Parts: sequence; C-alpha cells; structure tokens
Amino acid sequence: MKFLNIKNEPYKSIALTILFYVIYISLGLILEKTSPSGPCTPSFGILMLIFLPIVTIILLIIFIINYFYNNKKHLKIGILIHILILLIFSVYFLFG
Repeated sequence: MKFLNIKNEPYKSIALTILFYVIYISLGLILEKTSPSGPCTPSFGILMLIFLPIVTIILLIIFIINYFYNNKKHLKIGILIHILILLIFSVYFLFG
C-alpha cells in the first residue's frame, strides 16, 4: 500500500505540502506542551517554530528550482503555499 496514493501529480504535491506543515506545526505545539520552555531556556517546540521560516525558505527554493529548471509545472501551487506560510508567519510575528 502506497502512502498518499494520489494519481494526479498537482494534488499529490499540494497534499504533501499541506501535510508537512500540519505535522511540523502540530509537532512543535505538542513538544511545547510536553516540555514547556522557561524564561531562559527554549523548548524543542519553540525551536521548531523558530526554524519554521528557515525550513520554509529552503523548501521554497527547492520548489522554485524544480519548477524552472526541472520543468515540473505542477509545483506552482506548492510554491504559493510556501509563500502563504511565510506571509502568515511574518504577519503573526510582526502584528501578533
């Protein structure tokens, strides 16, 4: 049995991208609840959320390279999802 048996390549890319962010953020929140951070020591959950923009930028660069150089046009929506995550993260930390 294959994981995420979706035949349509754009839908598979969208599903994997969204699933990655759901698991990443959920794991960060769970780690923050199980071992809360103190005033001087951040927990693993906070560290994961701090590294979220770095991971998102790396994945965005990989998607852009695959989109333009490897001619994988189905990654267009995945690129938009990564940009949307960066915008949400930026707005949350600038105004929230």
